[in-house]
Amino acid sequence: MVIYRHFRWYASFLLFLVFFISISSTAEINIPYLKIDVALSKTEITSEEPLTLNFTFTNISDGEVSLILWDKYFVWERDKESYLESGSLKIAVLDSKGIEIPRRVLLCHPHSQFNIFSEHLKPEETITTKYPLHLRLSTSLKPGKYHIVVKSFALAHAYISSQINHNNISLITDTFSGPSLPLEVLPFNKSNLDEAYDVFMEKAQYTLDHPSGSWCGKDYSDIAVSVRTILWAEGPAAVPYQIDLIYDKDKGFRYWPPAIVNTWDNIVRYAIPEQIERVLEMARHPECKKDFRLTYTQYYTPGLAWAIHQWHANGSEEIKERTRELAEKLPDEDPCPQSMELGQYPYGKP
Repeated sequence: MVIYRHFRWYASFLLFLVFFISISSTAEINIPYLKIDVALSKTEITSEEPLTLNFTFTNISDGEVSLILWDKYFVWERDKESYLESGSLKIAVLDSKGIEIPRRVLLCHPHSQFNIFSEHLKPEETITTKYPLHLRLSTSLKPGKYHIVVKSFALAHAYISSQINHNNISLITDTFSGPSLPLEVLPFNKSNLDEAYDVFMEKAQYTLDHPSGSWCGKDYSDIAVSVRTILWAEGPAAVPYQIDLIYDKDKGFRYWPPAIVNTWDNIVRYAIPEQIERVLEMARHPECKKDFRLTYTQYYTPGLAWAIHQWHANGSEEIKERTRELAEKLPDEDPCPQSMELGQYPYGKP
């Protein structure tokens, strides 16, 4: 899959209908034409292992059902705490004493990741979407028993009978409370963690070898689950797999900047010298240079320049020396510009 140089906004039918949404207060899940199950991908993980929250939707009616599951924020709120509180998907991790574990601090909340799921379900059809909990909640947890509490989630939905004109449908957005799900975290075990990542990587490699060819600027629908799991993971065990995924030495960067902005943050935090050298090799490609007419290119992405400057400013003396020449060659970049979180050009609407 080759990186796309420009984002073109295609207003889909479902997203257009959002403007006609009505919103209710948080309630228990109760939609007469839809069954919803919320569960963890695993009830037992090794510390630092990626974990997903699975939303399974079953159409129990004789008509079609339209759905949108959101993880969106009030984009104009600049206070970080208020911004996070405005999120439509609220999830907490409680330890055995009922104390809430602090949320993972992300470098960026790209607008391209606001839409988790957008589908039409035929009668009796079941679809499961996987939300990466590790993107929101750190799985670098101490061994013990926890509960994942789905405080609320916003779901836009509509029933479409065969007699209704699809152009005259209005989605209703309800905010539901979800379950409290038990989770046991086992002590850190590098062997078990590497084995888990190897499984993810094998599945990710299959998707790379069999690209879909479609792209619409929504990271959840554009990027396969196995790839997302690795790209958005946290911790040092993820770094070598993330480096393998983001870049192809012959084709350049595989994903546009919003999809890998938090990947760069994890790489910068945890990469060891040998892994940093692999990143520097990307920057040494002859076509890796800042083109002021374009925000990113096939061989250049803002996160790369930012990573090099972070290492040059904060690394050991050895790392500072290794990155000196490239830091002088590439100007420092903001890996998460306002346009990325607002969904504006080149990361959204013109």
